[in-house]
Amino acid sequence: MKIQMIRTTFLALVCVCGWLGLAGTVHAATFHVPRDFDSIQEAVDAALPGDRIKVARGTYGENVLITTPNIRLLGRHAVIDGTDLGGIGIHVLGTSGVRIQGFTVQGFEAGIVLEGASRSRVHRNISRSNFSDATTLRDGLQLVDSHLNVVTRNVFHGNGHNGITLKAASSRNLILGNTSNDNGVQVVANFGGCGVQLIAADNDHNLIAGNQTLRNGWGIQVGGGSDGNAIVHNQSHANARAGVVVLAPGMDNFVGQNKAEGNGLANVAPSGMFDLFDQDVLDNTWRNNRGTFNH
Repeated sequence: MKIQMIRTTFLALVCVCGWLGLAGTVHAATFHVPRDFDSIQEAVDAALPGDRIKVARGTYGENVLITTPNIRLLGRHAVIDGTDLGGIGIHVLGTSGVRIQGFTVQGFEAGIVLEGASRSRVHRNISRSNFSDATTLRDGLQLVDSHLNVVTRNVFHGNGHNGITLKAASSRNLILGNTSNDNGVQVVANFGGCGVQLIAADNDHNLIAGNQTLRNGWGIQVGGGSDGNAIVHNQSHANARAGVVVLAPGMDNFVGQNKAEGNGLANVAPSGMFDLFDQDVLDNTWRNNRGTFNH
């Protein structure tokens, strides 16, 4: 991947961040939960584009579905708990410009899901302990066919499968400064869970930067067929398998300035005890990483 491509993607995402900061500031109403509405979903259903929903401290047992663009869902020590519900905790579906901030989401089959979403931001949330049974793979955050979103400074901990998953052709997203630790507890037999995973094909031109991935199955895994991504300045340590891995046939990915040491604890093929692993190193660029490398 050319350095210029990284810069272009980064600048585009910076513009998105600026756009997100301005969205919803004109003629916006502010709703309070539980003062104005008994549930978060009731407030979401009443909101118009540009409105803000402020959720007070407390525990809310509900699934939240957001289909209205440009609304801000802001929690203040608010917990959304799915212990008796299952499903998705917060689901942004087919819309844009949504901001989710300040929530702890726990006990669901998937914590936060952006599906068909764009130009949205997930910032300073905790998504933890999302799982259902020992055979079902569950994630803290999923991006499904979603583009130009920003995921910053969240904590993903103890989820059954991955902390963060980009799947089904999610491109040009910024995954920045998150902590994704101790995920994959339900698939410990094959150490399949990841701190950050780009699943299979067409998750292209994403920027994965400044994240910490510790004690997962894999640290950061770029799935086969995901091209043109930049994986830079991450820390990935004490994972059962490789700290950073690119699986074939991933091409034109740039992996640089990452610190990945003390990984490969399970010594499982294909990555064995390597910190950094590429199934086809000739098609990707690796620069100035710290850790043992298979090439």
